[in-house]
Amino acid sequence: MVSNIRVRTPRLYKICDGLTEAVIYFMVVFSPWAFGTTQDWSLWTMNVCGYVLGALLITKWMVRWKTEFRPERWGDGGERVESSGARVEGEDGLTVGQSDGRTAKLG
Repeated sequence: MVSNIRVRTPRLYKICDGLTEAVIYFMVVFSPWAFGTTQDWSLWTMNVCGYVLGALLITKWMVRWKTEFRPERWGDGGERVESSGARVEGEDGLTVGQSDGRTAKLG
């Protein structure tokens, strides 16, 4: 049974999310310049960013494990199954899928 109670996101998890975002943005902008050269500093910069992303991911896993926090995922918000067996996705109810595999787009 899934509860509709909203759980607050742990502070450390939010910090890790923000740092992950910043490191990925940095890597996207920096990588064309870094790989335009074969200097040791540019390769190590990208390697260190990769290690930092791995450490942040492990930290987020540990926070989720310790606090039993489950972040909301794409599509979790509005999926429901009607009594007829039809599956309705999205809070706006625009996509309806039948249990036999047929899908109809409404709207």
